[in-house]
Amino acid sequence: MGEMRSRKKESLAILRPYDKGRSAEQKNERTSALELARRVLAIEADAVRALIERLDDRFVAALELIAGRSGRVVVSGIGKSGHIARKIASTLASTGTPAYFVHPAGRATAISA
Repeated sequence: MGEMRSRKKESLAILRPYDKGRSAEQKNERTSALELARRVLAIEADAVRALIERLDDRFVAALELIAGRSGRVVVSGIGKSGHIARKIASTLASTGTPAYFVHPAGRATAISA
């Protein structure tokens, strides 16, 4: 029982105020960082909420197209869209849908591989 209390005290030590022993400037920086993080999350949450109204039959059609495919899903993009496409291909592959990324400026024969 004593060991359990010791572990509990150690874990509670992590919860002690982060600002203890910090200067006013460091505390202000921390507060500013928290305020910024909260604003960013609120903006992102609003953007996700706005997507709710945009979902329509095209979303279902895309799901049906992917689910009904024979073979792999090929995902493509250049620049930031390419980075996102790579992540989508990776997510699909890791969740059981065979998929891979093809760079559109690459050789067309890559698709037949």
